[in-house]
Amino acid sequence: MPADDKRAGSVAVVGVVLSLACLSFAIFLSRLSGAACSWLSVPVALTAFLVWSFLWIHVRMRQAALQEQMDLQSLQERRQDISLFQDESTLKPDLLSAGSRLNQFDKYAVPCFSVLISIVLMGSCYWGWVVLLLGTSDVSSSHSLTGVGFFSGMALACFLVGRYASGLASIPACRLIRPGASFTLGFAASSGMVVVGLASHHFGAPVLERFLAHIMACFLGLLGLEIALNQVLDFYRPKVEGQEWRPSFDSRSLAILGSRTSLFKTVADTLNYQFGFEVSETWFYRFFQKAIAPLLLFQLLALYLLTCLVVIGPEEQAVLETFGRKSLSETQVRILGPGLHLKWPWPVQNVYREKTRRVREILLGRPEGQTLKTSPDRLPAILWTSTHFDWEYPFLMASERAGHEIRMSDDSSLTVPVNIVSGQITVHYRIKNLVNYLYGHMDPDRLVENIAYRELVHYLAGEDALKLLGQGRTFAGKWLQQVVQSACDQQQLGVEVVFVGLQDVHPPIVLPPGAVQTGTAMPSVGSVGEAFEGVVAAEAQRHALILEAEAYQAKTLALAKGEAYIETERAEAYGYRRIAVAKAEADAFLDRLQAFDVSPEVYRSRKHLDAVEEALSSARKFILPTDGGDHEVTMLDWEEKLRTDLLDLNFREEVTR
Repeated sequence: MPADDKRAGSVAVVGVVLSLACLSFAIFLSRLSGAACSWLSVPVALTAFLVWSFLWIHVRMRQAALQEQMDLQSLQERRQDISLFQDESTLKPDLLSAGSRLNQFDKYAVPCFSVLISIVLMGSCYWGWVVLLLGTSDVSSSHSLTGVGFFSGMALACFLVGRYASGLASIPACRLIRPGASFTLGFAASSGMVVVGLASHHFGAPVLERFLAHIMACFLGLLGLEIALNQVLDFYRPKVEGQEWRPSFDSRSLAILGSRTSLFKTVADTLNYQFGFEVSETWFYRFFQKAIAPLLLFQLLALYLLTCLVVIGPEEQAVLETFGRKSLSETQVRILGPGLHLKWPWPVQNVYREKTRRVREILLGRPEGQTLKTSPDRLPAILWTSTHFDWEYPFLMASERAGHEIRMSDDSSLTVPVNIVSGQITVHYRIKNLVNYLYGHMDPDRLVENIAYRELVHYLAGEDALKLLGQGRTFAGKWLQQVVQSACDQQQLGVEVVFVGLQDVHPPIVLPPGAVQTGTAMPSVGSVGEAFEGVVAAEAQRHALILEAEAYQAKTLALAKGEAYIETERAEAYGYRRIAVAKAEADAFLDRLQAFDVSPEVYRSRKHLDAVEEALSSARKFILPTDGGDHEVTMLDWEEKLRTDLLDLNFREEVTR
């Protein structure tokens, strides 16, 4: 067996052991540090281990095939009598020989393994992007330096082994180990990025660690896509006799890390292999090779000159700095409004922009990163008795009523006239002076939040909780807006507070640990929100009863006043009538007296006739003669007569008809 084949097998064994050790250390250090870039190095180590293991099997099968071929050649040289081998085909390897197994392995196992490597890499890209980068990762700063040390050692070891294997792969007999060398160098590069990311996080720059993690995730996806594309192109690549065979999982981009030739030479070899002819010998490739440097310089110059153009959005304003100063003079500051502007290229002049017309929001009363506990499909009503967030800050408030007796865990009691509320307080503000906002303070947004917290705590400490939970919210929001604006103006923050809302203020959901309230006003154990809800319900019921009593009072008093007025008017009318009647009777009596005095006989006769007329007005009258000679009685009936046709009824005639 040639010595180069033995060296390739030995390097493959070293690669398997080294990649397995690196995979184990990468998983352990990733669990220890929790960094996203550290976790994204694990798929690279896993891929390197799989590739080295596959290459070791491939090298072993190739060594067996070479050994079998050498044995057959030796057998042919020793045999002088050809009669022993009448059929020359018996000297060729059969279907179960090492050569046939190698051919079947190259035909079926290599494409399947390439697809597996592509799936692993693209799946790792998706997992890293969705789980690690879009989620929240807690990086342990105490173990960052430990990770830096171990990953530095692994990067150095993989770099040395990868470079040695890459150099050995330049020998035609050892070309099989080139993919392993490429993936080993790829893990060395990823380990170097992990070292930079962990070191930057340890020294207070976590943004660089996240940026490197994004680069590593994109690199995994592109690498998997390249291997999948190589596998597809291998079906259409023309097969040229005597041309070097490269497996699909042999990444051309990773091969650049271990290539000893120039970048153009590597690209030319790749194109020649893919298209089956010397693409590098065409006029277009030679022209492109000569013109690539001027084209790159032109593009770089064009990109640099683009820094002279500044586009300010419709909601933005920007401050123009010249050599790090915000103005060319002490009295003038150049502020750029929306539109297109020209400036000197970087680094002569720089632009710092902010969205001055956009309203910014600060949420007080809950930790950052927590969201409201609601259903994603619909927004249900959030009651005092249900939890709003995982944790909310408690605020101490005054109480106008007598304090509640609180029995502590050591059986001591304390009565305090205070209450505790929780909630989310919203503060909306926007930038009104860009210069003060950018240059007045290091972190103006954090300062606005701290001022809002200070004024909120100061206000709540002197305000009754029940008033704030009821009709006092609007006044509290307006008052807090004024005091927060005044404090920001004193600090020259350059912001305008447009709204402060306390709509989400509510009682705490559960009692603080270690304290059990006693008494009739609050429950001994349970939800504070339910207790406040009971108090508010009782207050509402009391207010409803008061309003009902006031309505009954108003109704009763109105009816009583109406009836009294009616009785008063009725009595006055009765008195007026009695007086008028009495006066009329007195006047009539005086008139009759005067008439009697004038003619008493006539008066008596007239009164007598009036009495007779009144007495006989409704009786029948019979006139009788007084001489007694005529006994004829004449009856005068002045009653209304009935119609004769009603009395003249001929029943017999009607029956006959």
